Amino acid sequence: MRRISRSMSISLQLTRHSVMTVYHLVKNAGNEARQKLLSMPLISVLFNLLSCFDEPFKFELGLPISSIIMKSSQSLHQDECGSMSGAHLTHTSSPQSMILSTNKMSISNQNWFFESVKANQFVSTSLYEETDEKVDGWYFEVVIHTKGIMQIGWANEECHFNARKGIGVGDTSNSCGFDGTRCKVWSGPSVDVAMENDYGLSWQIGDILSVLLSWSGVVSFWLNGKDLGAALKNVDTSKHWYPAASLSIDQQCSFIFEESQMKYSPNSEFAKHYKGRWAVVTGASEGIGRGYAIQLAARNMNVFLISRNVVKLQKVQQEIFRLYGNKVKTICYPLDMTKLSDSSVYDALKSKLDELDVGILVNNVGLFFKRMQFFLTVPRETHDGIINLNMSALTTFICGAG
Repeated sequence: MRRISRSMSISLQLTRHSVMTVYHLVKNAGNEARQKLLSMPLISVLFNLLSCFDEPFKFELGLPISSIIMKSSQSLHQDECGSMSGAHLTHTSSPQSMILSTNKMSISNQNWFFESVKANQFVSTSLYEETDEKVDGWYFEVVIHTKGIMQIGWANEECHFNARKGIGVGDTSNSCGFDGTRCKVWSGPSVDVAMENDYGLSWQIGDILSVLLSWSGVVSFWLNGKDLGAALKNVDTSKHWYPAASLSIDQQCSFIFEESQMKYSPNSEFAKHYKGRWAVVTGASEGIGRGYAIQLAARNMNVFLISRNVVKLQKVQQEIFRLYGNKVKTICYPLDMTKLSDSSVYDALKSKLDELDVGILVNNVGLFFKRMQFFLTVPRETHDGIINLNMSALTTFICGAG
């Protein structure tokens, strides 16, 4: 049995190398040489070859064979194929050793070196400088076809890969990548071999990796729809960021850029679009209100901060600016919510809010009596204050903001 298994392994390796040799000959040969190669009964042999193997090996050989078949067609060329329009993958090195599928969405590395690819289109906040439009972030998916070492993520225009030296996605400070085999996230060379970069879950064949970059510069990943959390923060999204991947030998994966083809929609948890771009938060100077204000700012919402304590309010405003800079606008509005029954106070607030495109209201002010209890058991002298702030002021506030 061992001798048969070894013979089969040798046959598979010889088949693989033969197909790869034909692939590179067809790809790099001149027109005359290519025509001579394609005049042989090559297509039928390659087609029958695919039917002889199981799915993993069939997929591995399918990429180079489909490319050979495409080049043999006299009526359709790769640069005329409609599926080539829009985002697709491109080589990052020369010679171009990584194998791309005919639609340039699937990749396979049959080289010993750590080969990389990146998309032909980038994402950046700079694309929106001359418009009022603002997105929550950018997202694509990758189908995992093998379980070996791959680093998948983002690379900007200043990133330089080096396949021979093993420098791929995440190995420079101008890129970031997740490796689901080692469960590590990378963003630049590690000077400390014990660096804490453990992250995520181990991927398996057939898994879907979702790659996300928020407007505010947070990189995160999902695995089969499960959010693995923030992998990297404070990414400069004004730079041009390209979807990218680096693969070790015998590894394959497929990219998905078309939203209609994605399995997991980012709109459910990531790229939510609210009615307005402003969030109004009362009691924003500390505690839960402050936390809400910072989290909403992290999701690219402009924040209208309301509190009685103007000094604490300004500290929250400064904190938001320190975290997110000019990407998020803030307005401090000192106000005692119990005074909203005064028509002049109400009119001033309403006039200010009418100037803004408000999408979210967070009311974080209220009175309670020492401990949780029924309203009728609360001392009578506190009733007016509770009703005024917890009910009347809230209703008036909603009317003014609406």
